[in-house]
Amino acid sequence: MAIRFFLKFITILVVIALLLAGSVLAILHTQAGLPMFQLYLTWLTPYRLEAKEMGYSMQKPWTVTLSDLEVRNKSEPLVDAKFLSATLDPSSLITGPLELKNLTVSGTTIEKTLPVTFPEGLKIGVFAIENLTYRSDTLSLTDAKVQASDWHVDGNGRPDVLGSFQLEAPKAVWHKQTVSDLLVNSYREDRDWYIDGLSFELENASISSRAVWTPDDTLTISQLTVNNGRLQSEKNTQALLNNIQDFAKAHRIQVERLDILDLSADLTDWGLEHINLSAHNFAYENGQVDWLPDAGTKVSFNAALMRTGDYVMADAIVDLTISPDKVKISGLSARFQDGFVRLSGQASTDALSLDNLLISGVNLTFEPEEAARLQTWWNALNSVKVGQLTLKHMGLAVYDDNFPVFIEAVNARGSDLTLKHNGQTQMWQGELTADAALANINRIALMTPFFKMRSTEGLWQLDRATLSFKDGQGTAEGEIDLKSPSQKWQFKAEGLGIPTNIYQRWAGLDLPLSGQHDLSLSLSASRQTGRASVSVSTAQSMPIFMIAH
Repeated sequence: MAIRFFLKFITILVVIALLLAGSVLAILHTQAGLPMFQLYLTWLTPYRLEAKEMGYSMQKPWTVTLSDLEVRNKSEPLVDAKFLSATLDPSSLITGPLELKNLTVSGTTIEKTLPVTFPEGLKIGVFAIENLTYRSDTLSLTDAKVQASDWHVDGNGRPDVLGSFQLEAPKAVWHKQTVSDLLVNSYREDRDWYIDGLSFELENASISSRAVWTPDDTLTISQLTVNNGRLQSEKNTQALLNNIQDFAKAHRIQVERLDILDLSADLTDWGLEHINLSAHNFAYENGQVDWLPDAGTKVSFNAALMRTGDYVMADAIVDLTISPDKVKISGLSARFQDGFVRLSGQASTDALSLDNLLISGVNLTFEPEEAARLQTWWNALNSVKVGQLTLKHMGLAVYDDNFPVFIEAVNARGSDLTLKHNGQTQMWQGELTADAALANINRIALMTPFFKMRSTEGLWQLDRATLSFKDGQGTAEGEIDLKSPSQKWQFKAEGLGIPTNIYQRWAGLDLPLSGQHDLSLSLSASRQTGRASVSVSTAQSMPIFMIAH
């Protein structure tokens, strides 16, 4: 009897529930539906709903639509929308918490973060917003579309997405940087966000990417492509660089592959024309680039033109491997300063080792400040080596009032060269031959100067040097034992019609000489002892003085 009574009681409750549900659904179909829905929302949440019209159909009994709606917190408006459609999961009425199969909102504006408290445990299968205008301190969206799956409210009342997230916006502004045609396609797995596709237009460039965002604030970009852009605005370019640096100060950016295709830039201090670049495996953190420590970061690019200051490089092809302590140059070639440059090797902060260096037809000019910077860089090097050196018809000009240098049509060949050893500028190893058409070294004019020298493990030998002046010529030869502690050396020179001001111009010696003179000189010395004999005569071969020590 007790069991039969209990079953009847359950049956009555089910019938009453069905009658109540049917009554509610029937009321929703009438003009009283909207007031009842407003009352239900007020009972469920602390907010009040205002709407122009509610739509309901018995064909979709768990779906309601609202038009021209506004949600208020007492008398203060929170958010409004042109349209809303919601479909309830009826099983959640029994099992709880409240769950919507889908929620669609259209024509709404959100300013910063909504001051809304959501019902704890609320779930939405698919949450979509269309015609969205969003504004915050860092991001603005216009006419955007957003869709998220498995949207829910956690135990702390914060909304979260456990499924997928898509965003589409014809215009967006991030940290004052305007982009267009923004598309985001992503999904969540455990605590990581996988960005399957991110694309937008920036400064006429098409940018696309795939990445993973992890809870430790690391953004791992598996692919980043920049295609066919042109940077012309100094303000926008600087804003972009600042945004990247600011982001990298708070997060770690790991890039597995970067491709830049046909990018150009025309700015005040630098410019690019049609550069194509590929880079693999590097990171950007705290405003600095971190290169791969073991295998290195591979970087290769080519460009129709590269400009920095007054220097222009055209038809450049570069292949590098960059690691934290050195740069390996597999190949570099370019047209530069009216000529051509090609080199390979490796460089670090204190060493330069080139397998080969070819400079042809290049005319280099240096102001005093530029020459000083070059000298500072050279002084910081501990070792400089060049396997094969070739200079063809090269020009050099140093505009320094204290010591101007002008050389035209330099030709040189060298092999196995060590030009700096243990921090000392000296030819420690190799063979070198050099000549030029014209030269003017601190106001001393030279015609067709020629040098031939060699060195073997610090034993340097000047096989021959020839200097032709306006009315004379000089030759010299010598050697220095650089590896010996005493550094023994000897030097011989002979000349006719040598300008006497050469000593003051080149060596800073203020000798009582004028005009021209003939020269016969033989020197030998060491750090401990020295001997020298000098014979100097005028152009008429009249001796002026002799020295012996």
